[in-house]
Amino acid sequence: MKNLVFTSIVFVLLCCNLSYAQLLNYDNKVDLVLSDGTNLVLYGADAKPNEYYYLPVNLRLAQRPDGVPEFLFMKYTTEQRADAGGVQGAIMHFLMEWGLTAPQLADAQSKLDALFGKSTRRVYYGKNAKGIAVYKDLANAKDRPIIKGAVELQIEKDNSFKIVSAVMEDKTLTKSIVSSGKAPLIPGGKVAAAASFDKNGAQLMAATFEKSRSIADLSIALNYKYKLMAPAIDGSITIDWSKFYKFLEKKGHDYSYYYYHCGDCEVDGTEYDSYTSESEKYVGWDEITEELKKEKIVQVVINQQDIDNPIAKDVVDYFMQSFMESISDDKEERAVNEDAGKAGDSTPTKFASAHSFNMTKLKQRTESGHTSISLKFRAAVMREVQLVGNMASWYNAVKNNPQCVASINLNDPFFQHRDINMIVDLDSEDIFSKEVNYATVNIQKKRSSGNPFVEQVTIDRDYLKQKGVKATVTYARGEDRNSDVYEYKVQWSTRGGNVFPANPTWQKGDWQGITLAAPITQRNIQFEGNLDELKAAGFTRATLQVRYYKFGREVETNIPLTVSKNESLVEQAIFTDKDTRGYAYRIILNHKEKGKIAFDFDPKINDDYVYITIPKEIKDGNLDFWDKVRKAADAIIPPNTDGSIRPEHQILDKFLDVIKIFTPEKRG
Repeated sequence: MKNLVFTSIVFVLLCCNLSYAQLLNYDNKVDLVLSDGTNLVLYGADAKPNEYYYLPVNLRLAQRPDGVPEFLFMKYTTEQRADAGGVQGAIMHFLMEWGLTAPQLADAQSKLDALFGKSTRRVYYGKNAKGIAVYKDLANAKDRPIIKGAVELQIEKDNSFKIVSAVMEDKTLTKSIVSSGKAPLIPGGKVAAAASFDKNGAQLMAATFEKSRSIADLSIALNYKYKLMAPAIDGSITIDWSKFYKFLEKKGHDYSYYYYHCGDCEVDGTEYDSYTSESEKYVGWDEITEELKKEKIVQVVINQQDIDNPIAKDVVDYFMQSFMESISDDKEERAVNEDAGKAGDSTPTKFASAHSFNMTKLKQRTESGHTSISLKFRAAVMREVQLVGNMASWYNAVKNNPQCVASINLNDPFFQHRDINMIVDLDSEDIFSKEVNYATVNIQKKRSSGNPFVEQVTIDRDYLKQKGVKATVTYARGEDRNSDVYEYKVQWSTRGGNVFPANPTWQKGDWQGITLAAPITQRNIQFEGNLDELKAAGFTRATLQVRYYKFGREVETNIPLTVSKNESLVEQAIFTDKDTRGYAYRIILNHKEKGKIAFDFDPKINDDYVYITIPKEIKDGNLDFWDKVRKAADAIIPPNTDGSIRPEHQILDKFLDVIKIFTPEKRG
């Protein structure tokens, strides 16, 4: 039996409109051997016979743009024994890809041109209305054969990428295996796998990689499916499901079968009649199909004119495989000629795909009695192809590359670490719930050579709840001999989506840690007045308007004192920049008859208490003064929704020398 096996079949009448993006012609197959020995299988498109597509080939390690293979096998150890906290083992990580390289594709095209140039090639085009086969000669210039690319492939969800390795399948030797899970569908697409070994697994895997070994304990298998337009033959297949069920009841429910495949090689299934896995015997494909025919469970009728047609057996096998797999479960896959390659033997490794019959599925099929399929129509069928390779064939090319294969001692000073601790000041912790969204700390440590160490940590309210006030990053020494300490800068995200400072500067750190103190501090402003005096003067409300710097911006807070509430003292918290000594304020009064009046701003230094004093001019009824303070009230512009003041209405610049510690250029 061929290594390419049908797994599902879709019947298509010639008159039907095929909706497949790419459908290949079974009869238009070309086998080429490239100059480097690669066996290449091409199929011509059913609609355009001179356009050829190749089956998956040339499985290999992927390469970076600089040509370094994407393979890593690194053994590690420590000077301490395991009982003292030491570790030993290895990690392996690799990326695989397939497809013709540019030189191979050019070579294949050249050999295809030469093949067509030597003789006329006839391609089957189906049958005409009278049932006569139609062929077309492809020998003229306009029909020059062209390799368009790879065959359009499909994969099963959980069965497209397999790693075959005794060490990696042993959980006592391999601590973990991770893979990308799916075989790449296009040339140049990558599939990745990684494993972590304990010390014994590391030594075993390394031993199989050595040059003296014929095969490494690591094979990669990629499983694909593709569509072919199969030829029509004059015949039919009938399968009796009830007889099949009774047949298996006699044999036992663990009756299993297998078929062979080995990537791009042809395998004769009759060469291996059976094999045993543990205590279970698997029956060869040809053996079981012949037995089913002998018991008349399967009846195949082929017209005399097609009985000697070599294609007939393949077509029957394809349909039989579809029947069998519809009532089977995958059992296992394993190499059945593990001695291949030894002593100079060039025989490729052959794999057996084992299946067990599912009696529940078969029981359901018995309800239909039997199935009869006519083979007189061409059919779009699904075939399987597997691409297999062993790591031994790739390892020799990377074993002397220190970027791919290496050993390390984890006690090397290169691997020493230092912790950089960041602690949120306890006074600042409360600010996260009121004024700050998060703080971002950027850290850099310049090394004596190579790139600097760079890290970023973000602390928000959730971080404080879950992990507390301490955050830690670890700096790896590597090859750094620079004795300088690290640098850091902090930026705070405030309510309203602003950041402060906008362009923070780097500061020298300390190995004892970084204290994250918010750049603002809380002030509790107390505002008091004589309610009787205010009431007697006709005022219903007094408001303390406070202007101050918060996160480098001028903002405003208004603190009202309402006479009718009989509260002579009110208190409100504000948050001002730590590097300011005070704020500016003014009093705004609401008169029950004369409306609102506002006085001038005055600075307040290191004092959070303000008492209302009604000016003498107000008490004396000075009309000019009244006119002035009414106009001042009319000119009041409300702040932005976040309390900030637009530049044209800011007044704190007049008081910078009093309330500010630094100059305007240093603000945020």
